[in-house]
Amino acid sequence: MAGVSGWQATRVGPDLRRLSVSDSAGREVAESEREVLLYFLTRASDAVVRVSAGLTAEQQRTPGVPSGTSLLGLIRHLTGVEEHWFQRVFLGQDHDIDLSMTVPPGAISDQVVAACRQGCARSDEIVRACPDLSTVATIANPGVPRSR
Repeated sequence: MAGVSGWQATRVGPDLRRLSVSDSAGREVAESEREVLLYFLTRASDAVVRVSAGLTAEQQRTPGVPSGTSLLGLIRHLTGVEEHWFQRVFLGQDHDIDLSMTVPPGAISDQVVAACRQGCARSDEIVRACPDLSTVATIANPGVPRSR
């Protein structure tokens, strides 16, 4: 759904809001806070993957900035970010997560992209299963104390 024109909040009841996102043709694509969240998370991850589509493996691995970050490395990092925030912080699952932007020499672009899409799909499942979007994460971001 390309060409999002924006979102708007409309009061439906005394304490209820209805959020809507419409595409460039004015069609409503989401009408709840949960769907708006999922829409924008998907849109952000798809944007990075889309930028790398059609490039050669060498172009995807070539650093584009002085830090050495490549598009494929960024996709790999985003996969770890999805796991970190949704599985580790929100659900409290204790497992090692690789947040690096280093792509192993043998990694194939299709595998890196498939892992990213799988990680995003798992995050979407977690969001959909959450009964209330105001639910507090299970743990604080590791290394950062929870403020109360």
